[in-house]
Amino acid sequence: MTQDDRAAQSATRRGRKLLLLGAAVVALGAVGWADFGFADGWHGRGMGPFGGGPGMMGTMMFDQLDADGDGRVARAEMESFRAERLRSADRNGDGRLDQAEFETFWLEVTRPMRVRAFQFLDADGDGIVTAAEIQRPSDRMFARMDRDGDGFLTPVTPAERERMRERMREEHRERGPRRD
Repeated sequence: MTQDDRAAQSATRRGRKLLLLGAAVVALGAVGWADFGFADGWHGRGMGPFGGGPGMMGTMMFDQLDADGDGRVARAEMESFRAERLRSADRNGDGRLDQAEFETFWLEVTRPMRVRAFQFLDADGDGIVTAAEIQRPSDRMFARMDRDGDGFLTPVTPAERERMRERMREEHRERGPRRD
């Protein structure tokens, strides 16, 4: 094996490790960001698939990360959580996740969101989601997206997009600064 071949293999291994790390960050980030994307509810206000009002998903994730229960998450706790999740998904123990292992990892990380979404759709609480229960939020979403009420969805124009951005900026100003 030539030195170029060894260098190429080493670069490939580094690339795989970076890809795995990136996938883990994306997966954990998706769960964490769900708090921000859905905290105000499925329809932008009130109760939604992550229920209970603002921050429910973030609270669920925080509780999982706060291993010692002190109300704070140390970097070590987050790293331990991430490493354990990856280790549990790595069925063959090679330190990498193939497609099937990543699917296991993804399903485990996103389980709380899936449960909350199911509970949101199961309007009567009988443990079964019917076509009618799925139709309800779908109809509301269509009505909200049908901006002119003509029964058709059309792409957002640049002018409409700018009005939406301005409205979001205004809402952000009204809420005040973030408490980071």
